[in-house]
Order: sequence, then structure tokens, then C-alpha cells
Amino acid sequence: MQRHENDQQQRQRERNRSNNYQSSNKRFKSATDRSRPVPVWTSSSQVQLGSYTNNKSQATEKCDYNEEEDNDPNDNVRLWEEGWRERYYKKKFNIKKKHVENFRTQIAQHYTRGLCWVLQYYYQGVPAWDWYFPYHYAPFASDFLHLNDVPVLFDNTTKPFKPLEQLMSVFPSQSRNVLPSEWQLLMTEKESPIIDFYPLNFGIDLNGKRYEWQGVALLPFVDEQRLHRTLAQVYSRLTDEERKRNKRDYSRLYIHSSNSCYDCLKQSCVQGKNKIRRKQPLFIPTTLSGGMAGRIWSDDGDKIKLIGEKIIAPLPNCEDILDNQVISVKYRDLAFDDNYRFEAKLLENVSIPNAILKPQNYDATIPYRLQYQRDLSRKRIHNADNVFN
Repeated sequence: MQRHENDQQQRQRERNRSNNYQSSNKRFKSATDRSRPVPVWTSSSQVQLGSYTNNKSQATEKCDYNEEEDNDPNDNVRLWEEGWRERYYKKKFNIKKKHVENFRTQIAQHYTRGLCWVLQYYYQGVPAWDWYFPYHYAPFASDFLHLNDVPVLFDNTTKPFKPLEQLMSVFPSQSRNVLPSEWQLLMTEKESPIIDFYPLNFGIDLNGKRYEWQGVALLPFVDEQRLHRTLAQVYSRLTDEERKRNKRDYSRLYIHSSNSCYDCLKQSCVQGKNKIRRKQPLFIPTTLSGGMAGRIWSDDGDKIKLIGEKIIAPLPNCEDILDNQVISVKYRDLAFDDNYRFEAKLLENVSIPNAILKPQNYDATIPYRLQYQRDLSRKRIHNADNVFN
């Protein structure tokens, strides 16, 4: 009983914060006021920020869908009631009833295209660096119709963001201290062409959930082209160190002198005319590496420390390495032709272990997702026998 009361109090506090946010945030008012133009980021995904506003009439409605659930005013879709599809697309996407049929096909096709992206990513590599799912919410399974026309080819000429560009895309303005000073102003100045990428406040759609961390963060989608155009104006002001930080580079492989591959790979660190370079890399011998494949080399700009040399600690609280036993080289995976197809099959002579479910690994009283559990009769995660030390 005490737990139930605590949960209700917690949910009420979060609703109050949401209400306070809606009444004080100018951007929220702008996005929900029909007399004002809809911001670019809301129109691109058709998200209605007001979809999770508190509706007292819904709090008093009788809900027979699940006896364990509280009557939740944040769940304004009510999937168990007639008209659930139209309500969902109206509340989440601001789509009128007469347009739902076409829109559900459109979003399902976008989602299907995303599934194709993921499949190609795992079997062929990144199909395109600029693709993203342009909505905050997913379609229903019953919306996956008319998929024959879904384009499954992607633009493989796109490039990933550079490191600092990536940080500009994912960091809020509160984390701007890790960025160049000129770039930080783009996240805070009102005149910045991309200031709308960094809202100080944003909506959280609880979407029928109990806590804010379970909700949908209604953050704006980053316009890649506008971001690049804006950053192009400040690139010239980067320092040499910042340019180095912003460089896309290859991975590095660190090899200890006791490794079975060391004697073979150490030649990549040899200086002079015999040095292994990127145009003619050294292939890792899989017979010595336990099956690990790839190519290694050393660039002219690499500051290579050989075995036995002293390495000065770059940080004041770290100790110097007096007798180095590790070499570092550039590393890259094996490259394949774009049309190469990786077969999804078991390797020859593979030994498949027996499928065993140990009794101690199974407990029918523990739900799949503990954090969503509301059945008071079941074991609680913070009981003494479940405490993690």
C-alpha cells in the first residue's frame, strides 16, 4: 500500500513539472498555438507537443484494460477503446482523421526503410550516413501495407560527421565546454542560425508511462545541411589542436610484446624505407592472432614509442612508463567490393552447443522488465536477496 502511494506521489510531481513547463516555456506555447507558424522541427515530424498535456476528464474515466494500471491522464490514446488509431495519429502526429490512411502508409514505409538500413548495416556495412527515421513515434504493426514500393537503395556516397560536428549534433548547450569557443556561441546566441537545435526546455511525452525517463523526449531533428553551412563559417578559426581533434582517422591497434603477433607486426614500426605504409599495409596473420583479421601500418606523423623506451605521462596524476612494452599501429578492417555478399550461414565444422536453460536462471515470478512492474504481490528488486554490491 505504501509503495502504491509513493508511486502516485511521484507521478503527480512529474505531472506538475510538465504543467509548469507548458505554462512558462515560450517555445512550447509557440508550438501549440495554432495562430503561430509551426517551427521547422515540429513540422518535419508532425509532432504535436501538446499531446501529453494533463486532461483531468481522462483521469476519472474507468479503465478496464489492465487492472494493475492506474487511470493515467497521460495516456490520451487509450488503445483499448474504439477509435484508437485515429486518436494515436491525431495526438502524436497531429494528423486529421481524413489523412490518417495515407499517413499510416507513409510512416510504415519510412519504418520499413529503416529496417532495410539496419539489415544492410549488419551484413554489408553502413548503407548511408545521412539516413534517419524522421518521426518521434513508430507506426502500428497493422499499418505495414503496400510495401512493394519502398526504396531499399541508399546513397553510399555520403560521409559521416567529423568528431566536433557529431558533438554539435548530439550535445545540449549545457555541455558546450568541450567544443571550440567559437562553436559554443552557436549553441547559445539568439542570432545563431542553428539556435533551434538546442532548446533549453523541451516536451516529454509520458506516452502512458509512469516516469519522465520512460517518456519520449520531443527534441528537434538536426538539419544536416544547415548545420554544415553554419559550421563552414567558423572552421577557419579552429586551432591546430582542434583541427587534429576534428579529423576522421583510422582505429589504432595496441600490441604487447608478449603477444603471439608481436614479432610479425613490429616491422610496421620500423623507420625509414622499410616502413609499412597505408598504401601497402601489412595483413595480420590470422593463424597467430586467433582469427582476428585486418590491415596495419604506420603514418609518417605517428609518434611511435618502441619497446623499452620511456613514455612521459600526458596527465599530471599519472606515472611515467619507464619500460614501454607496447607498440601502436593504425588498423583497418578488411575491405570488400560493394557488391560482395556475406552469406548468413554457419561456418564449416562448427560445433553447436546444446540448448540448456539452467533452473537457477529462470524465475517465473520476475517480470521481463523489472522497472515496469506494478504487481505488489511479486518480489521487489530491492529486497535483501537482490541487492547488488
